[in-house]
Amino acid sequence: MRIMYRLCVSILLPSLFLLVAPASVAVPIQLTQAEFNEQIDDYFAIVETFETTQSGFYSSPFTFANGTIESRIGVAVNSLHPPFCRDMDTCLVQRVIPEEKRFYGFPESTLLWGATMDFVSLSDTFLFNVIGGSGVLTLEFSPETQATFLGFKDVLGISAITVENLGGGSPRSWSNYSFDDITTGSSVAAPPTIWLFCIALLVVMRKRFRHR
Repeated sequence: MRIMYRLCVSILLPSLFLLVAPASVAVPIQLTQAEFNEQIDDYFAIVETFETTQSGFYSSPFTFANGTIESRIGVAVNSLHPPFCRDMDTCLVQRVIPEEKRFYGFPESTLLWGATMDFVSLSDTFLFNVIGGSGVLTLEFSPETQATFLGFKDVLGISAITVENLGGGSPRSWSNYSFDDITTGSSVAAPPTIWLFCIALLVVMRKRFRHR
């Protein structure tokens, strides 16, 4: 019953939030890797590892299992030694050029988005914009480790994410970076009968908790 309860919460919560959220609702939020891993179990998850993608250069836009990336010079999928890809893994490599990359075309009702980024240089600064139904989260950061997880959530849905390498150092320079294990979490569209079942289940569970 606990599994059904968590499933119902994941189905009903986004829609209920949309009905009661004020106009000044908070923007999308950033999640730690632990928070993301805990919450992704409540959603329909798709993970793109790029392991089945042939290595090479691809023109833009480039579409993969759970999204599309747009880049003026295209993208590369490679199995390269660190720091491009971890442990000879296959990843989505972004070549050196100061431009904004855009991820979009996520599965319908995507509420969570996460990925591991690998960096050639720790001196670069990155600018993220997470565009969601509740607003835009702008995040600027410099990586502290060669591999960094970034995860985001918007209960009203995530429609796009942009990332730009602003460079670093003196004189300013730009280094390659990559994405791997891109993960999306989507809520499941529920028919009216499921809504009625979930509402009844939530009422029963609430009564049980109150009588403990």
